[in-house]
Formats: sequence, C-alpha cells, structure tokens
Amino acid sequence: MKTTQTLSKSLTHKSMGAKPVFMGSLVLILILSGCASRVMASVNQSPLAAQSTAIVSTTPTISDTETLQTPEKTVSPTSTDQPLVQLTFPPPEPEPTSNLRPPEYEIPLALNPNDHFYFSSSLPIDYVDKPLPDYRYGYILPDTTTMHTGTDFKVPLHTPILAAADGKVVFAGYGLLNGAGNKDDPYGLAVVIRHNLSFQNRTILTVYAHMEKTTVQKGDWVKSGDQIGNVGLTGATSGPHLHIEIRLEVDANEYEVQNPEMWIVPSMGYGVLAGRVMTTGGGLLGERQIWVKSLTTGETWIMYTYSTRMKHIDPYYQENLLLSDLAAGKYEVSFYYFGLQKQIVDIRPGAITFFQFLGKNGFKIGDPAPASTDEFLTHF
Repeated sequence: MKTTQTLSKSLTHKSMGAKPVFMGSLVLILILSGCASRVMASVNQSPLAAQSTAIVSTTPTISDTETLQTPEKTVSPTSTDQPLVQLTFPPPEPEPTSNLRPPEYEIPLALNPNDHFYFSSSLPIDYVDKPLPDYRYGYILPDTTTMHTGTDFKVPLHTPILAAADGKVVFAGYGLLNGAGNKDDPYGLAVVIRHNLSFQNRTILTVYAHMEKTTVQKGDWVKSGDQIGNVGLTGATSGPHLHIEIRLEVDANEYEVQNPEMWIVPSMGYGVLAGRVMTTGGGLLGERQIWVKSLTTGETWIMYTYSTRMKHIDPYYQENLLLSDLAAGKYEVSFYYFGLQKQIVDIRPGAITFFQFLGKNGFKIGDPAPASTDEFLTHF
C-alpha cells in the first residue's frame, strides 16, 4: 500500500515537472503558427507571389515512389484539345479600274462591204467619247428650228482635240459658216481637215468646232492623232463640248453631211446599231422616241429618230436611227406605234447591225433592200 502511494506520488511529481515543458512547447508552436500565418498573408499580397502560388497550385505532385513520365500524346495545332487560332484577314481590295477607253479597231474597218469606219476618235483615250443624247445627228436642236448636222461630245474645257485621220488643214479660225472671220459665227473657233480619203469618188472632210484655241493653221499637214486644238466655249454653245461633222465634198464650197457615228471606228468588242423606222405605208417616223436596252447590263439609251427634214443619210443603210459604241451582245429595241413594239437585236463587234420597222408588218433584221438614190444624199 505504501509502495503504491509512493509510486503514485512519483508519477505525479514527474507529471508536474513535465507540464511546464509541455506548455512551453505549446506556446512556441502557437507563436510559430502565428508567424507563419503572417508570412503567408504577406506573401499572398504580392502579385509575384500570387503568380508563384498559382504556378505551384497547378504543378503536379510527384511522390518518392513515382517517376515523371513523358506524355504519350503530343498536342498539335490541329488537336481538338485546344481551340484553333482564328486569323482574320482584311477583305481583298477590288482591282483598280481603268478610265481608259478600250482600244479601237485598226482603220479602215469594213467587215461589211458597205461599211466605212475610216476615222478614229478625236478625243484622247482617257476621255469618254459618248455623244450627248439631245445633240445627236439629225435632231432639231432644243428650243430651236435648227437641224443638227454633226455629233456633240461633252468633255471638260481645255481637253486636247485630235485629228481623226491624216489630211491637210483647209480652214482654221472663226467664220466657218458666215465667213470673214466673224467671231459671232455659230461654229465659233473651228478647224476643217481635207483627208486623203474618198467615198464614192467624193473627198471626205472633218469639222471640229467650238474650240478654245487651235494649234494648227491653214495649209498644215496633220497625221491621225495629232493635236489640232483644245475644247472650248466659242460659238453657239451653252457648255464646253466638241462638235464633229463628216462632210462629203461635192464641189468647191458645196458638201453633204453624214452621221459621224457611222464613220468613227468603234472600240474593240463594240458595234453600231442602225435602223430605219417607218409607218405601214412606208413613210419615215420622224422624231420618234426609241428605247435601246442592254439585256446584259440593263443599261438603257433613250434615242429619237431623225427629223423628217434630215435628208443626208447613208446611201446604203438609209437610216433614221443610229447608236454607236454598243458592247457586243443582245439588246431590246422598243417604242410606241399603235401599241408598244419590241424587237431583240444582236450587236456584232466591229460591224453595223441593221433593222427595219415596217409598221404593222413588223420588224425585219438584216441588210436593207436596194433603194433608189433619189431618196438620199440631197443637198442640205
């Protein structure tokens, strides 16, 4: 019993002696834990540390018994394990368009023995040479009773004017119509060239009017494409343009005019539409509005047949409607005559496509039938 008590006291004494040591260890652990918490809190406030922490958190743990293995699968750019890189390219720019007209056919051009494309354009290739709709050959000039005997091309002031073919300058200055250098002459400052060309034994001349200035004088010889002046505002004109005439010389100071659009060579791939629009009884339908529509592009031209006063027409085609420089293809011709009349025509490149309208007898496509020369080429 005594022994038991002694042993109990001994254990109690040892326990009491160990308690300070245990408490001290506990306090030390708590202090170290508090320091660790403060250190981790400080570390977590650093961006670099946060980045390091993120790296650590995603790094795989390797135990003492594991070895790092090379992955069996390699991620390629086309793998579905990661999204493909999307490359965005700007839309391709359209190819630059050229303001140049298509080149012309070689002169002279006559796919049909009755055609006579003898002249080139009198404007530089970088200028549009489409005739003004209201100032075509055979029209009565707006608000006048004057017949228009040439073709007008609207182009900017100062535009160079070129000779349409080789020849000799036989007039340069004012007074082409009224003479005596009259500055009030309706042609204004003009140039006339007599060419080394003839048609049915008649010498051909070209007229260029409303010029700003001339760069040639009477007696000069010029080549096709030589500059002879510049576009101006002289004479009877409301805006800068070039007036061109084709004249067939009969005698000295006597001539017959022709439609220039039937004499100027078309651009490559383009052709000319000519028509003779008549009543059922064979009379000409004068100043009749005509629509010509491209079935390829939808572009529409509004035309008028010649005035019945115009007697100067081509001896073969005897046209009273003419539209030049149409791209080859199909077109619809339409107008009103006892209802809407329509006809499809096929423009051939480098040639004249001809049609006739015979009133209630309808349309006829193809070359005209021979006719008496009494009906055309009378003096104007």
